[in-house]
Amino acid sequence: MGQFQQFLDANPEIKRKAKAAGPKDPSRDGQIMKRLNSDDNCPQILMTWFEAAQYCNWLSQKEGIAAEEWCYPALEQIKEGMSLPSNYLHRTGYRLPTEAEWEYACRAGAYTARFFGSSEDLLPEYAWYTGTTFNERPWPVGELKPNDFGLFDIYGNVWEWGQDRVKIYRSESGPRIREDIEDSTLIVSKDHPRPRKGGSYTYGPELCARVSYPEWLYSGRASGQRRLSTGANSSLIPVECRRRVSWRSRSGSEALSTSDPANDEH
Repeated sequence: MGQFQQFLDANPEIKRKAKAAGPKDPSRDGQIMKRLNSDDNCPQILMTWFEAAQYCNWLSQKEGIAAEEWCYPALEQIKEGMSLPSNYLHRTGYRLPTEAEWEYACRAGAYTARFFGSSEDLLPEYAWYTGTTFNERPWPVGELKPNDFGLFDIYGNVWEWGQDRVKIYRSESGPRIREDIEDSTLIVSKDHPRPRKGGSYTYGPELCARVSYPEWLYSGRASGQRRLSTGANSSLIPVECRRRVSWRSRSGSEALSTSDPANDEH
């Protein structure tokens, strides 16, 4: 959360628009933010997909990555109706992970339902969900066990925004390889919801670490929505075995997060 707050402070116009969200203001002064009493090590909540993209660009700029390698347009152009660069997956700036990248990072080489196995018994050792948070609040990242890639909070705490449009993957007979390429639709709008992955502190174990979700769960996640468990897990990965809040190109280190669309407050 602390780094996202630095981003807001460094971009007064973005912060002004965010504060106009009323109780769902994602800044430290927001009503919900104050009530949850989150510290800088907690995930950032109430973040829209557009703010997540802006934050990624800010990280790219901070690290001195050339603007032509950024995966999103200029900050002021990141809004409803924006168009993504046609080669965004091949640029080296920070961005959100595709669903395939997220699944790869989550599984960490495992073939079981969860990266630690198929049983639910060990989930409290890895995830903040209703069974460990009692639906109260998100918790500081990095306090539970990581997966075999060294990624903390890959399950639970807050949902994680994905890069591309929602796609419904249905079971098919026989093996089928799907190439992870740039989306054919480059326009980002409320008509094309973005995926969220991983579960959250307001959901039960059945939605933590699911590879696929029921179709009702995919509805209503427009890019401009703010949700109570929408945010970013802000710990660094592989270098410090923690997750930062974005995905650095296809070389792939980092991942951003999302929220619950099924309920306006969660």
